Amino acid sequence: MKNIITHHHVKSFLVVLFIIIFSCAVKAQLKVGDNPTSIQKSSVLELESTRQGLLLPRLTDTTAINALTPPDGMIIFLTADKSLRLRSNGSWKKIADLAAANANWSLQGNGGTDPSLNFIGTTDGQPLVMRTDNNERLRIDAAGNVGIGTNNPTAKLEVAGTVKLPSLADGTNELEVLVLGADGSVYKRNLSSAAFENAIKAINGLQKQALSITAEASLAKNTVEVENRAADSTIALYLPVQDGSAGNTKPYGFLRYEDWQKIGSGIQTLTIGTVVTSSTVKGASIIEDSTSRQIVLHPADATNPGIVTAEAQTFGGHKTFQDSVSAAQTIVVGATGNANSTMQVSGSMSLAIQTVTSNYTAAATDNTILANTTSSAIIITLPSPSGINGRIYTIKKIGTGGIDKELTITPSSGTIDGGSNFIIYNDWTHVAVQSDGSNWYIIRK
Repeated sequence: MKNIITHHHVKSFLVVLFIIIFSCAVKAQLKVGDNPTSIQKSSVLELESTRQGLLLPRLTDTTAINALTPPDGMIIFLTADKSLRLRSNGSWKKIADLAAANANWSLQGNGGTDPSLNFIGTTDGQPLVMRTDNNERLRIDAAGNVGIGTNNPTAKLEVAGTVKLPSLADGTNELEVLVLGADGSVYKRNLSSAAFENAIKAINGLQKQALSITAEASLAKNTVEVENRAADSTIALYLPVQDGSAGNTKPYGFLRYEDWQKIGSGIQTLTIGTVVTSSTVKGASIIEDSTSRQIVLHPADATNPGIVTAEAQTFGGHKTFQDSVSAAQTIVVGATGNANSTMQVSGSMSLAIQTVTSNYTAAATDNTILANTTSSAIIITLPSPSGINGRIYTIKKIGTGGIDKELTITPSSGTIDGGSNFIIYNDWTHVAVQSDGSNWYIIRK
């Protein structure tokens, strides 16, 4: 049988070809429908028609589309409940219709309510909580107990805090009073007229009691002691006197004048002497005469403690510096003598290395960063190159993420090899980047 190409086939082919060419070439705005030459400046895609509308994808469920990881902002029509759905924060949110909106409580008050049907509260046995500044202020639990300042009220009203009643009316012949229990519960009690009157008189009849304190220094007392003297209603305060005779049993006390004089006669002038060149096992020595004492400082060396001098020294033992260490000239590690470079390491060198499985910002404590993209794509953010001239990071893509789960390296400021970011698609590929103080550059791949 011969193949026959009709005019209709040619026309269809040309239309398809035009659509393919046009879809590849369009890079600006697009308008579909009426008035194609008039388009809103702020729109990427504009639809205009007096007889037609936008027909969204109609899905019976979201199982298949969720497998494609749809981005936030996508809209679909769900036929199961005849609703519009918006993709937001990784889930499909229902766009409320008028009936659902009218069923909500208004922030400006509601009219036409029926107290037998409309209420603020819960229907599932859960407490009702009110908050201000996102902090719980009031709670009504499932039993109807109201708590203010507490999330576990045990009475019909429990207040954890102060209560003010500034505008109560003055009473006349009332004999009922409120009393507090040990647990803070409030109870009402009825008093007889006589009992109430006596209680008020007792309260108003309180007088300030005169207090007499006698302070006495005592050699016999080893600590401060207080004695209530019932005979004359005074208080005696005994203060120990320190003379050294009681040893550790008297840890403190006043000094007598004669003891103070002894201490004064034993005080000698103490001065810091010169720094000598020899070391000593104690790090310092004392030269004394009848009137003064002089501390002589010795330099530290490989086996003895001492001070740090401006001369060349060798130190022994492990040293830990809490803050940074600066060397004005050169450093040699693992050997003795002068360094052959700014920094000479004679031996192995350990640098920081860590593995990350999610987005990460490189820190000053990092050196090698292994980005495992097996589960998801990862973005490594480089710090600002300003002020860290010369810093180097080695970043490697590991795992089995493949080209669909890329590793993106993005500087927080400046550029990386002149661009805004650098993307690694293949697993087990690495780059080394270095800052020049203004931008980042790839120095090794």
